[in-house]
Amino acid sequence: MICTREPAQNSPEGLALRASLRQSTSVPTDDDLRVEIMDADVRAAKQDWLAARDSGAPTSIVDATFWLYTRLMSTQAQQIADAFRTARDCS
Repeated sequence: MICTREPAQNSPEGLALRASLRQSTSVPTDDDLRVEIMDADVRAAKQDWLAARDSGAPTSIVDATFWLYTRLMSTQAQQIADAFRTARDCS
């Protein structure tokens, strides 16, 4: 889990953040929001799920780790399909 500290509203950091957000008028594109899923990500998620399942963790933890594992597999499969379609269309 990543924890970040929100800058105080009237601190120099907070004022700079709000100013930069006001100046930004473009909406992010899908390419800006894309996250590449690597084989290592899928393997780590599978290991987390199996460890939770085999350790007798609460069902909610096992379910959550399995959900993440399946989401990563699905997302990676979509990435592979997108790359295949792009390569096929460009040739």
